[in-house]
Amino acid sequence: MSKPLSVEALTSGYGDVPILTGLSMRIEAGSSMAVLGRNGVGKTTLLLSILGLITQHSGSITLGDLRLERMLPFRRARSGLALVPQEREIFPSLTVDENLAVAQRHGQWSATDIYELFPPLARRRRNLGDRLSGGEQQMLALGRALVTNPHVLLLDEPFEGLAPVIVDVIVEALQAVRKRSGLTSVLVEHRTDLALEITERAMILDHGAAVWEGASQALALRTDLLASLIGLDATGAETKQGTKHAAV
Repeated sequence: MSKPLSVEALTSGYGDVPILTGLSMRIEAGSSMAVLGRNGVGKTTLLLSILGLITQHSGSITLGDLRLERMLPFRRARSGLALVPQEREIFPSLTVDENLAVAQRHGQWSATDIYELFPPLARRRRNLGDRLSGGEQQMLALGRALVTNPHVLLLDEPFEGLAPVIVDVIVEALQAVRKRSGLTSVLVEHRTDLALEITERAMILDHGAAVWEGASQALALRTDLLASLIGLDATGAETKQGTKHAAV
């Protein structure tokens, strides 16, 4: 079951250096939000803050009715947060089966479900993590997050470095997950066109603060805003490869 995620007046960063300043956002249960912006504006910092992996100076983070900001990272994970990290960070010396087994928690998602979602992983289930292709590693990273049976799924650049055909596979999997579980999700992604296609709402960060928030479809029409706050490269031809996708 998904839960809403709320961040209020968050100031956080690395040690004494704040990166995010007074940031607020709310994602309703079962909804999806894209977090956009140029490099270095605090997108990944936001995810790490939600997970409790960096210093929080002030503000609150709430999952459902549960306040998270005083919790250690492992307790936040147990409360229902799951991350698909930018670098995938699977266990290279464990098999696909073992990568999923160490993350498994009780709930509707199991290794069997992941193999149905990603048939290529089923064929590689006894292979070590470092023997997988980049696309297969990304499938495994997403599968590992799902078998924790989270309330909120945090995705950090899940399409980075993937061939268009694999991007389509990951997007279709996210759509299937949303249809089955209704997971609340936060997507950090530099491919702006794609991010706006597959989310319901979006937020733009600039210098550690939220400078725009609203419907993803509305932002997709604001090419002037995208150019000024994100940069023309973020909406270039590369983001228009592949098929159109529904929101996840």
